[in-house]
Amino acid sequence: MATSVKKFAEQAIQVENAVRQSGIPRNAGRVVFLIAMADTRFGISQKAVVDRMGLPKDVVCKLVKSLMKAGLLTQRRDSSNPKVKKLFPSDSGRKLLARVKASLQPTPPPPPAPKPPAEDLWPVDFV
Repeated sequence: MATSVKKFAEQAIQVENAVRQSGIPRNAGRVVFLIAMADTRFGISQKAVVDRMGLPKDVVCKLVKSLMKAGLLTQRRDSSNPKVKKLFPSDSGRKLLARVKASLQPTPPPPPAPKPPAEDLWPVDFV
């Protein structure tokens, strides 16, 4: 169990580092969750984000604003209902998701260490 907790902690740190490199200093879990929710063909409305994240509307609005400012999200009006704004990940947002996914992939084990050369079993000089 300790190894799974350690692995989880290492992955969480990797995700935070990937998000931090994109200019977002905190809330890595929320950032990744929001961009992943928006990464669909039809995007996602801000109201749906509020409902799914279970956070107050003002918190979600600040998060969306910061992600748009960082260039990770874009916002477009819904073609069927112009009152609704849909969120979509930008190219940078998709790249961030790709980096996060890559950081969560298991790393292959290191190659085995080379074997030391076998010692000569026969004496060099015959008497």
